[in-house]
Amino acid sequence: METVEQRLERLEYYQTLILQMVDLNKWPFYALVMKRQIAEKDVQQIFTLSEELLELYFQQKEEGLLVFSQLLEVFERSLPDGLTVLETVDAMHRQQLYTPLMSEFKLIMSSGVSRR
Repeated sequence: METVEQRLERLEYYQTLILQMVDLNKWPFYALVMKRQIAEKDVQQIFTLSEELLELYFQQKEEGLLVFSQLLEVFERSLPDGLTVLETVDAMHRQQLYTPLMSEFKLIMSSGVSRR
């Protein structure tokens, strides 16, 4: 009879194989999540926060604000261990998740401000 540990090892191996099969250009954020073993609740928190920050971004932009680095700082502080802001924003942007917000974050980061 197969033990729980053996089943878990097999599933982890299958996950590794699936990651190799995934078109990373099409699903880079999901691949990053699997590669870094980020929990579902953490991914949901990223999505929830991104939705809130996107709304704030549009509100602030409508009010004439031109600098959105504070939103990026909030996003960065909320990331779970295992994800950096650079790779997360890049992956989400390439996967076209919250595109206006991630485009703004990429612009801010490319302006020479170093990030973790």
